[in-house]
Amino acid sequence: MLLLVTYLLYFKNMATKNPRVVGYISSDNHAKLREFMEQHELTESKAIDVILSAYFGTPSTLTIKGVSSGIPSDLLSRIEALEEDVARLKPAA
Repeated sequence: MLLLVTYLLYFKNMATKNPRVVGYISSDNHAKLREFMEQHELTESKAIDVILSAYFGTPSTLTIKGVSSGIPSDLLSRIEALEEDVARLKPAA
């Protein structure tokens, strides 16, 4: 009976219907993941979902600073660099 109650409480309190993934990664990858999370203001779960969606080319409902994660990260980097170049070239108003 206790097992059944524990099981029901576990599933009642789950915040999502998404599958749970658990694993171990290298310290270097963990540091990069933390950096990515801070840079984009994401939780660990959301950051991993965004990274996997970009890697597998699958759609994600999550966004990075208002931009869909379906856009390749190298393209986002190029856009940011171009925006910086344009800002430097604009005459002061």
